[in-house]
Amino acid sequence: MTEPIHNINILTFSHPEKVKTFGFKLNRQNGLTPLRKGEFPRELWEKHQAQLDGVDYLYCDFTTTENCDFVVQVDLSYSIYFAKHYYHHQIAQYFKTVAQVVHPNFVNSATIWFESPKESTADYKLYYKFTLSVRLAIMTNQPELIVSFDGTSKVLRKNILELVSDDIPTEKLNWLVRNGELISYNNLSDQDNNHLDEFYPVLNHILADELRISPSQFKPNNDKYAKYFTNINGLLSKYLNTEEFKKVIPHSSRWIELESVALTSKGTNVLRFGNGTHTDPYEGLKQFKPCYPAPRGHYRFFFICHESDKETARNFHRYSKKEKGFIKFSDFLSLPITYDNDLHIHFSNLENPMPEIEGKLSTANLIPNTNYLAIYISPYSKDDPDHVKRNYYYKIKQLLLKYSISSQVIYNKNINKDNFKYHVSNIAVAILAKLNGVPWRLDREINNELIIGIGAYKTKQYNLRYLGSTFCFDNTGRFKEFNVLPADNHILLAGAIREAVEEYKRKHQNTERIIIHFYKRMNKKEEAQIIRQLKAIDTDVPIVIVTVNKSKSNDIVFFDQAYDHKMPYSGSYISIGRDSYILCNNTRYKPTLNDEHSEQERQQERQQLEKQLKSYPLPIKIHLQSTDPSIIQNHDEVKQIIDQVYQFSRMYWKSISPQALPVTVLYPALVAEIYPHFEGGILYDFGKKNPWFL
Repeated sequence: MTEPIHNINILTFSHPEKVKTFGFKLNRQNGLTPLRKGEFPRELWEKHQAQLDGVDYLYCDFTTTENCDFVVQVDLSYSIYFAKHYYHHQIAQYFKTVAQVVHPNFVNSATIWFESPKESTADYKLYYKFTLSVRLAIMTNQPELIVSFDGTSKVLRKNILELVSDDIPTEKLNWLVRNGELISYNNLSDQDNNHLDEFYPVLNHILADELRISPSQFKPNNDKYAKYFTNINGLLSKYLNTEEFKKVIPHSSRWIELESVALTSKGTNVLRFGNGTHTDPYEGLKQFKPCYPAPRGHYRFFFICHESDKETARNFHRYSKKEKGFIKFSDFLSLPITYDNDLHIHFSNLENPMPEIEGKLSTANLIPNTNYLAIYISPYSKDDPDHVKRNYYYKIKQLLLKYSISSQVIYNKNINKDNFKYHVSNIAVAILAKLNGVPWRLDREINNELIIGIGAYKTKQYNLRYLGSTFCFDNTGRFKEFNVLPADNHILLAGAIREAVEEYKRKHQNTERIIIHFYKRMNKKEEAQIIRQLKAIDTDVPIVIVTVNKSKSNDIVFFDQAYDHKMPYSGSYISIGRDSYILCNNTRYKPTLNDEHSEQERQQERQQLEKQLKSYPLPIKIHLQSTDPSIIQNHDEVKQIIDQVYQFSRMYWKSISPQALPVTVLYPALVAEIYPHFEGGILYDFGKKNPWFL
């Protein structure tokens, strides 16, 4: 077995001029860049603090010192926030003559776009996006250039003037490209209205709906790591390893090689099933049955579909009975299910099925003490350009929750595809969880540690963010409650967390610590509200806040050069400075057999592990905060916390594929995504206790 060779997408460099003289002005002028107060050079503060106390912004072009209000020599290794802004400005200026689009986000980075003519169409130009950001001596003792690949974006070939001529509302516009620069629509000046024919919108989902451009179909990319590395390596060789760019950033020409990489604890990827353990959910369920079957009782399924989809429903029925495909639901899930032929709902109105469905549910003869699950065969894809048709998914979900009925939604065209048999096991697992079964849990002793998960979703249509929340009283994967609330209501959020903690403490006298998995870095206001509420209950219990970014880490990524697909072993993690880490959370597991085993045994293990490898997700980024700083300064405690994040990602019951994100953040985000579509903002009590959103 080849030993891993790890490197990271960072280039070290030296300051071209460590000490340089700069001029600053108090008033904004064309051609000058604004500097926030936190970016003022430290040398400037030391000389002119009294004059600068009431100043929020200074302006600079990084070259001129004439007619400036302040002139000072700056040590770029000393005034690090100013240095970052300076380097981002220099990088952006350089690429304005090299890249097709430049977005000089001076605070954090410089973003550059390169057009791909082969992938552009008559409607839009497609661009590959990269970000170059500077840090000062975080992982090394030198300045560092992070080189990131940000995926692709599409820019319409029609300008704003052409779009409004077609009555496309300007509210649908967000980012625009003009003369190679990226600009927000909200930042346009009055004078820019004289030049609307020069601004070309970046395609977003809302605009695509308005133009009836179907979103790109999802294509599983099993080589995401390799693609990422190929793109940044191509940028390095073609655009960064040049004499011209090295005059701006005289970098090392090679990615930093990592001396050591940590691994989560042995066995953190092992799952417990009813009669055994396994690392693969599908094989584990097939061989060892569910960890906890659905509670004993009566279970009935019924279909909701258009009249034209009756045969499609029968086709799904055949899959669930193993007349087609690979699994029989009753065996695979240990679930005594029958289909209730009297309850099937076949609607005739494709344009508005709700009155028929609601009418039939309101008169249905539901048997007491019976668990029902509706299988809705949707005639519309979730990507349908018509948002009215897409919304029937949410309306039917909400209606069924009113009657305490879980549901499984399946697009009708998918059922009749040849590859549908490979997706049936995902549907089966989600159904078991909705019926209060536990497909699998972590192979760990059940502990009584309170885990609070907060996820978020921002609606594209209304530009509103909602928070979903969930509370878990142990590590079995059973969640106590799901809820949702507006993201800007910190008091409600803190109150909900306090209620969960009080309930937990009533049942568990000895609470060692409270762990909150949060979807983003908590701001001071959010943190203060929550800590104040929890400290009112018990001042001695430490609170650990684990930020798990909803989006994968694509700014900092590390690679295994000894592996063709470049992805490190699952559970590999590294510190990236300031109590932050990136964790490789995938299904590339390290072989466990050694030379004491035969070559045949080792080969069988390698083949089994290769079979389990389903995707190549980028790592996730984790940041730690605590009311007890000693916890996040202790390597063993940090390892336990990262182990926990890693393990909860293996509790995802929407499919048989583990996710990169832990369900403590992912499940609340799913609730928050669906909730804004519910009429009246009503989430029925049944929906607060049941994972209906899977």
